[in-house]
Amino acid sequence: MSLPPFRRRRFPVLLVLLCAVLTLAFGGAAGGLLVSGAPPAQAGLFGGFFAIALAGFLWLADLERFSLDATTGEARVARRSLIRRREIVVPLAQVARVATQSRSVHSQRNDADMVHWNRIDRPVLITPDGRRHPIFNAHRGGESAADLAQQANAWLAEERARGASSK
Repeated sequence: MSLPPFRRRRFPVLLVLLCAVLTLAFGGAAGGLLVSGAPPAQAGLFGGFFAIALAGFLWLADLERFSLDATTGEARVARRSLIRRREIVVPLAQVARVATQSRSVHSQRNDADMVHWNRIDRPVLITPDGRRHPIFNAHRGGESAADLAQQANAWLAEERARGASSK
């Protein structure tokens, strides 16, 4: 039995689409200026904007996936972007638990009397020797990291109990 995989995009889809549209617009404008015989400085300016938009698009379009699979006996953390794929595979026997890693960031609120800090979390896979493998790279606010850790730990406990009762 497997836990349904958790998927998360690194950034909101609309931001990625906006970057893609800007990439196409600046690329088309730079190409059009080059073909029309406009001064090279204008084409170079739009070419520079194209390069920045393309780099942003390639950086933003990232999909992260975490799955626990009892049939293969693996915990799998995969990150896929348009440029590369990375994958960490840990045998379930080497997974101690899933926890959250917290970080505090300065809030943007303007309050002269007080400095505000927000806590943001990301889920991490912890092995018995204490190594931490981040499941999702980016820290985010809200309860999603804690919810994922709770669901994964409940699934791990259930699988371990099932494995102990079958022996």
